[in-house]
Amino acid sequence: MLNAKAVPPTTGSKGWWTLSAGTGFAAIFLLFLPGGRKKFRAALGLGLVCILALTAGCSGAGGGANPPPPTATVTKLTANTGKVNNGTAFTFSVAVTGGTPTGMVQLFDGSTMIGTAATVAGGSAVPTAPALSVGTHAISAHYLGDTTTAASASGTLNLTVTGSTTIAVTSSPVATPAAPAITVTVQ
Repeated sequence: MLNAKAVPPTTGSKGWWTLSAGTGFAAIFLLFLPGGRKKFRAALGLGLVCILALTAGCSGAGGGANPPPPTATVTKLTANTGKVNNGTAFTFSVAVTGGTPTGMVQLFDGSTMIGTAATVAGGSAVPTAPALSVGTHAISAHYLGDTTTAASASGTLNLTVTGSTTIAVTSSPVATPAAPAITVTVQ
């Protein structure tokens, strides 16, 4: 019994192109030979074979196995804690399941890419990110996919960096005197 995976792929359109070229040259050659109607009929027949082979070669008929579609993946992001002090970085880990993922994982704060991408090995990755500014950040992980697995993204973790920060106050038209900056403390 044959195993479908053990059968080598066919040459695809290359064989059709070869047939088309060969029959086309034979038809042209016949037109230059002396003779009667028989040579024209033979040249016409070879010309038709040439056209049909060219059409089959251009449309990809005749084989070649299409690669399977990429396997769907699921990306899960975890953080060491939900809250850190200003100047302290979060520690992240990412798990990618589905198939055998080997691509890269990148962290995002909202729609902004942060940190350094990490390679997925054994279904997990440890991307790094710098210490974030004071406030709440919507962090997600995006697996970029590879040749056999599809890209996916995790859900969003709302992580808080505590500490004080200054917010500038502006007005339009410009107020006189200008409004002083406000200091906000996030706990």
